[in-house]
Amino acid sequence: MNQENPKKIQIPRKILYVILLMIFSSSSVGLVADLDSLFIVEFSTLMLILGGGSTLIYLSFHRQPPRIR
Repeated sequence: MNQENPKKIQIPRKILYVILLMIFSSSSVGLVADLDSLFIVEFSTLMLILGGGSTLIYLSFHRQPPRIR
């Protein structure tokens, strides 16, 4: 439980780019939509949090050790 593994916290750059792209796209959608903009922003942030958490959980659980042999 108390293992300090610095390589476990590293996030691939592709995922960071995707998260940034999601943030920019959601903010632009919120800016474009005049009606229900608050709802769109809240929904996009909620989906972003859910997506980021699920990707982090998937990476932490499904990451294979670098050298099994």
